[in-house]
Amino acid sequence: MPLVDQSPFAIDIPPEITKKSSTSQISQTDPYSVVHRGNQSRRYRSTLVYANDCATEESRIEALSCDKTALHQFLDRVTPIICTHLERNLRSKAWDRYVKDTYEPIEALSEPILRLNYAPKSLKLCSIDVAWNLTGSVVAVSYGQDFHVNWCTHTAYLALWNVNKSHVDPVKPDYIFETNCCVSSMAFCNEDAPLVAGGTVSGELIIWSLSKEGDSRVAACGCIEGGHQDSVTGIFWISQKGLNTTSSFTTEHHLVTVGADGRIICWNLQKTHSSVFSLKPVRIYQVTGEDQSSGSLRDVNACIKSSEGLGSEGATQSVGISTAAFSPHSTETNLGHPLHLPLFLLGTESGGVLVAHLEVLDWTPPTSGSEFTNALASPVKYVLARYFAPIHCVAWSFSDRNLATVSGAFFGVHIYNILERTRIYTLGTEEGQIFAMYFLHSPSSRSYQYRSMLACGSARGTITVYDLRYGSDVSGDSNEGEVFVSTKRCVLQCRTDASAANPVMCMAPSDSVDSLMAVGSRDGTVTIFDTSNVKSLDFSVDTPQY
Repeated sequence: MPLVDQSPFAIDIPPEITKKSSTSQISQTDPYSVVHRGNQSRRYRSTLVYANDCATEESRIEALSCDKTALHQFLDRVTPIICTHLERNLRSKAWDRYVKDTYEPIEALSEPILRLNYAPKSLKLCSIDVAWNLTGSVVAVSYGQDFHVNWCTHTAYLALWNVNKSHVDPVKPDYIFETNCCVSSMAFCNEDAPLVAGGTVSGELIIWSLSKEGDSRVAACGCIEGGHQDSVTGIFWISQKGLNTTSSFTTEHHLVTVGADGRIICWNLQKTHSSVFSLKPVRIYQVTGEDQSSGSLRDVNACIKSSEGLGSEGATQSVGISTAAFSPHSTETNLGHPLHLPLFLLGTESGGVLVAHLEVLDWTPPTSGSEFTNALASPVKYVLARYFAPIHCVAWSFSDRNLATVSGAFFGVHIYNILERTRIYTLGTEEGQIFAMYFLHSPSSRSYQYRSMLACGSARGTITVYDLRYGSDVSGDSNEGEVFVSTKRCVLQCRTDASAANPVMCMAPSDSVDSLMAVGSRDGTVTIFDTSNVKSLDFSVDTPQY
C-alpha cells in the first residue's frame, strides 16, 4: 500500500486580550495646627486692717481668748534652753572686746611690691609652700607638684631670696637647694635664723643651714629612723624661751611635725660647737578614727546640714592630718613644770577638726627605738567639728585666745569658739574654696593691735582680708542656715591676668616685719604684699580682757 503524505490541519485560536483597570487615588489630610496654651493660677488673700477704734470695741475684746495653759507649757519648755544659751553667751570670751564700728563698707585694691618666680616652665611646678626667716629678710619657696599619682621621683627645688637687697632678681634666687622629692612643708627656726626645716612627700625631715658654704644639708631623718611614713604636712619650731637648752657642749632646738600618716612627731635637733647636727625623734603621737568620732563628744560636734557628719572610720585606723595650727597664746615655759602646754588645732583629710596639746616633759632622745614600736598615744582632747569634706587649713587668732577659723572643701570660712566648742558663724567668701588662711600680725605701736584681721587665699587667685570686728551681724551663736558676710574687706590681686585661673596654694605673713605677706600661686609665682595700708584703718582703741 503506497504511502501518501497528508497535509497537517490548522487550528485557529482566537487571541484574547485581558483588560485590567487601575485606579489612582490620592489621600490628603488637612493641615494641622499647633496651639500653645498656658495655665496660670493666682491665689488671693484678704486681710482686714482696723486702724482706728479697734481696741475700744467691747465686743471684739470679749471675743478674744487666750489659752493660758498652752502658753505656760510652752514657756516651761523653752525657758531652760534660753537660760542655758544666755549663760553660755555671758561666759564667752571670743567677742568681749567687740565695739561696733560706724565706718562705711570699704573695698580697697592693693598692688604687690614684688613678684618672684624661679619654677622652670618646662617642669610645670607650682609653689607648694612659702616661709619667712626670723628677721623677715629672707623668703623661701618650695617648688614642686601639688598632686602625685605614684611615688614622687622628679626633681624639686627650694629657692630663697633676700628681699632686703637693693636689687632683687625675681628669677634668680640667692640660694637654690635641689631635692629629689617635693618639699611639701617648711619652716624657718624661730631662734636661729640660718636654720630651715623641710618635710618631703616621702616623709623625710631635712634641716638646712644657710651659714654653711658647702653642703647646706646638715641633718635628715626618714621613716626608717622613726620618722613619718607619708607626706609631711606641717612643721613647727617650739619656742625655747625660759628653757635651759644650751649647755657648754650642745644647743638644742625642738620641732613638731604632722603628716598624712596621722603621726605627730616631736624632734630634738642638737648642735655642737663644732657645727655638728643630730636630729632624733623624741616622742610620736598617732591620730586614729576613734579620736574624731568619740561617742561622748558627738553632741558638741558642729554639723551643718548635709555637708557634715560623724563618719564611720575604724577605731584603730590612722587618720591623715592635712593641716595644723598652734595656739599663739600657749607656749612651753618649763620642762619639769609646764605652765602652758602647747595647744594646737588639727585638720584631717577625712573632715575632722580636733583640739590637742602636747605633754612632752622630757625632750631627751631615747637610747633605743623600742618606745616607738609600742602602741602610740593620742594627743587629741576633744572634737571641735566634723565634716564630710577634707579640711584645707585652720588658723588661730592672735588677739582672741578662743577664736579659730576652719576652711575646707565646703562653702566659706567657719568661725569657732574654742572654749565653748561652738560655731559662731560662717564667713561667706564668694571666692571659691580657701586653700590658705592666716591671721595677720598687728604692730604693738598701733591702736588696732588687738583686732582680728583674717587673710584668705582663694581658688580664684585673690587674697581677701576681712575685719572680723566690723559690722553688727557678729553677735554670738547663729542658726545653721544663716551666713554672715563681713562688709569691711580689702582685696589683694595676685594674678596678672584676671581671666586666667591661678589658685592661691600657700601664704605666709612675716612674724618680724608685720606689713609683709608672701603668697604662692599654682603657676609658681610668689607675690609679696605690703599690708600696712590694709591695717591702717582708723580702728578704736580697746584693751584685751582675758
